[in-house]
Amino acid sequence: MLAVWSGPASPAVAGVESVLVAGAVLGFGYLLVSLVPRGAALDPVLRLGLAPPALCAYTATLMLVHMASGGFVFSHPWVVRASLLAIAGWSAMVTMRRRRGGEGRRAGSADLWVALVVGIVGWLVWCTPVGRLLPLDPTRGDIPWHMGLANQLLNGETTPAATITGAIPNYYPWLYHAVVAVVACITPGGRAYEALGPLQLILVAGGLFSLFALGREMTGRWITGLSAAVLAGLTGGVGFVLLRGLDVVVTPRGPGALRYQGDLMSKRSFNVSFANMTPPYPRDLSLLLLIGFLLILVLGLNRRSIPTLVVAGAVAGLSGLAGGEAFFVAVAVAVAVVPFVQGMNRPKAALALLAPMGAVWSIWIVPLAASYLRYGGFTNITKVGPVNLPAVAILVTWGVVTPLGAYGFARSIRRVRVSGGVAVALAMLLVSGLVLILSVFLRRGFSEALLSLSRRHRYWPLLDLGIALFAALGLTDLFDRARRRSVKLAAGLAVATAVIAVPSPVVASIALPSKLSSNSVLLAGIRGEQDSVLTRLLQAPGRRCVAAVPPALGYDVFGATGYRLVLFRWHGYKHNLARIRWRLIYQHVPGDQARIEANARIISGQDPAAWRRLVEQFGVDVVVSPAASASAPAFRGYRIEPADAGNARYVVVWVGDC
Repeated sequence: MLAVWSGPASPAVAGVESVLVAGAVLGFGYLLVSLVPRGAALDPVLRLGLAPPALCAYTATLMLVHMASGGFVFSHPWVVRASLLAIAGWSAMVTMRRRRGGEGRRAGSADLWVALVVGIVGWLVWCTPVGRLLPLDPTRGDIPWHMGLANQLLNGETTPAATITGAIPNYYPWLYHAVVAVVACITPGGRAYEALGPLQLILVAGGLFSLFALGREMTGRWITGLSAAVLAGLTGGVGFVLLRGLDVVVTPRGPGALRYQGDLMSKRSFNVSFANMTPPYPRDLSLLLLIGFLLILVLGLNRRSIPTLVVAGAVAGLSGLAGGEAFFVAVAVAVAVVPFVQGMNRPKAALALLAPMGAVWSIWIVPLAASYLRYGGFTNITKVGPVNLPAVAILVTWGVVTPLGAYGFARSIRRVRVSGGVAVALAMLLVSGLVLILSVFLRRGFSEALLSLSRRHRYWPLLDLGIALFAALGLTDLFDRARRRSVKLAAGLAVATAVIAVPSPVVASIALPSKLSSNSVLLAGIRGEQDSVLTRLLQAPGRRCVAAVPPALGYDVFGATGYRLVLFRWHGYKHNLARIRWRLIYQHVPGDQARIEANARIISGQDPAAWRRLVEQFGVDVVVSPAASASAPAFRGYRIEPADAGNARYVVVWVGDC
């Protein structure tokens, strides 16, 4: 794979590029909706709200072709670009033809402008790190792992697999990595890290667009759409009153994590809006698809349309290709809402929802189940406990959403039998609350291998989403009451809501970059600095290389290249160093101790005979070794290039042709 352009020279340049790419991708999603049967008949706001699930459906289709073609699609970005241009052109022509025939709906343009403004405000609130950080996440946590998996797709692997060598099947939902790959194919630099900025913008704006459309569909009014977008996408807690300056909590389990009573947490927040914090994770994509599912579900119930419910079920299935928790909640919401179906056969409605969910999810879960049986099930790869907040902190974290939600529930619950929006909000509220209760028992009953699914901090934001939907109904009612008295009173209510809701997200977003340590190794590689070790390694982009590198470079090398490594050491792990979920995997590939010894020998290059045997055993193509080992006897005759990694000096030795 060859990059379209060189990497960005600065965070500011990366920010401008990210805005352009994100706008193009969201615009493509808007056009894509028009190709759906009767899609052109949807008004602009609905098309905008449906753009994110349409993009994910397109990506999942590309991923299936990628797998069927043996990894061809994402390793040849011109295929992705050509398909984007062809579909966008086709969609534009279809839309224009339908409009000339009088089929398209042009109503809702004023609402569309409100939705677009909300999306721009969302960028200003949540996305200030884009344009200030390069890469968008410089840490050595989960993001380098996810970026490496996405790069594996760009390198031509059929599915994201593992950090180390060997026949290790996929064990993590892959839709997020496929989305990263698609965005990377049209982003300057063309690698996964360059796609983080546009993806952050896409998820934030896409989520707000879907929330706006969902709220508007619940009542038929733009004010409810605006309320839903603000309360579920832009609202923080009230812990900001304790601030003495710009600050954000970046370690939710560390000392001082509760200094703002649960508010301003960049990770593991109980507030659903804080899913918009940098960087974008797979669970954020899964949440975006859950919101899209709720939107289409309300559409189907309000319009009494079985085909629309089929689409809703398929979108819920897509969420299962990105993560677990949101998908399980979507399934339960589908079951819970069936008794409220009006004007349709309820068994048919249930089948229309659940069958597509299972069909789409089976794309990933069926191969996973086969590997599960072959490799003896899962092993626990979770080393830290859940994040728990006291009750007072939860209320502080949710801020204005809780009282508005209680008011909205009291005012609207009587309409649950006649309003699809109220029925879906109630189902979301009850299901997420029940899942939270069940998580206590799941933790006791699940094996250690499935403990991550019982972590309560993953479900609290989903409960907050259910409350926020009722809060949007409550705020709409309060606006109506205030406006009947005076316009000034309604304006005062709007200002007061914004003053309480928005400060925490703004402060957290602005403060985050200063709380993260820089990563000079990764930054030099993204900039394409000639002597950077990552630049040297990426002289063979798009190829499936195997590398032996010093353990200290493992995170950066894997994240930037996606190359399989002889040895990868996850921070804090003493066993299963590569953090692979399959329980019996080391009966099929070399284990930790063998890899530690082999990696050390390959890097040293001191014993040519043993070195050659190990290089062939692991299929090594490139070796990164300390500069002092440049003259090692095993390296003689191979192409050797000097390289930097921060203040350390290395040599890159090309021993194969990957």
